[in-house]
Amino acid sequence: MPVRSADPETDDVGRFNRLSASQANTWDDCPRLWYYQNKMRLKFPQTPPLFLGRAVEECVCRVLMESPGLVFPTAPLDVMSNGADNLLPLLDDELPKDFMDWCESRVDVHWPKIRDEMHEEWSKDARKAGNWHDYSMETALSRRGGPGEYACCGWEASYRCWVAKGLSPQHGAIGAAPPLTAAPREKP
Repeated sequence: MPVRSADPETDDVGRFNRLSASQANTWDDCPRLWYYQNKMRLKFPQTPPLFLGRAVEECVCRVLMESPGLVFPTAPLDVMSNGADNLLPLLDDELPKDFMDWCESRVDVHWPKIRDEMHEEWSKDARKAGNWHDYSMETALSRRGGPGEYACCGWEASYRCWVAKGLSPQHGAIGAAPPLTAAPREKP
């Protein structure tokens, strides 16, 4: 699961001791720049693509926390706000036929709010640089390897792990593999 923002009150590691994808990429591109940023703590401008990357990560994170056996593709943002335990499994005829379409639909539900939150965060950043409107936020979603595809791959890997261990994924458990069929439920 992608890393999420840690609670500063309970964080034992500290916000500057984490290795991120951006740090790894910076090291690969230029170890000296990594040293300036992470050891010397020199401050660099915060550009929209940095916030776009965080938005994509947050979007993937939210989709991975949902289950196609519990959540309709077009369900509202807050469908999981009370936890998966309060949701009934979908009936077999309600399950998504195409898993990738389900992932993309969930990204479409989450993306506008996340994008707007990141824009607001960037706008308030004292070190912001560039112009938010010079970057197409929607392009990141339409590219191959966008949030829907990452989330779908995460679910598939999780499912294969469960099957390889001979386990039966719990229907709708957070972080569990996507169920292939719903548990029997009486129709009302």
